[in-house]
Amino acid sequence: MDGDAIQTATGVVAMFNYLTRVADASGIEFDYATPLPAFEPRRDKHPLPRPPADEWPVVTPRFTDLWQRWHDYLFDASHESLTWRQRLVLARAAALESCDRKRADELAEHAPRDDVDRVLDAFARKLSVRPWQMAASDLQALRDVGFAERALLHAMAVTALQNAESRLAVGQALASG
Repeated sequence: MDGDAIQTATGVVAMFNYLTRVADASGIEFDYATPLPAFEPRRDKHPLPRPPADEWPVVTPRFTDLWQRWHDYLFDASHESLTWRQRLVLARAAALESCDRKRADELAEHAPRDDVDRVLDAFARKLSVRPWQMAASDLQALRDVGFAERALLHAMAVTALQNAESRLAVGQALASG
């Protein structure tokens, strides 16, 4: 496989990761008939432990124009549902949980500072590591600190995108060895 093929394969996996996190966080259920048995996640399952930070690869991922446009849209400061800082708090938590040392280092100054930041951080960490355990209470925690429904979707999208981008970065680091 050449670098472009590896990037494409990693991108497909990363986008699947993105979409399943949005579905898990929002409680989306199948809305079509399927011969497959209903999926019942094991909500008691624990994630694998993360490796120490000094073992995370450092890479700069390559993005297609479409991917970059989606990133720019989600991180666009003109969105009123979340502040710029709140988006970076979410992204930092997702990068940390995805073992993306470069992005986590870039966002280090955006550690939680107050109760709202801590709720966002906890939401992003859970969605990043244990998406199968997301529940209505996770969304309610965001509502309880003042976020409207649009902000909830934005928080899911930012967290899921950072997870996908971090997985792209880690996958490319492993591919380039």
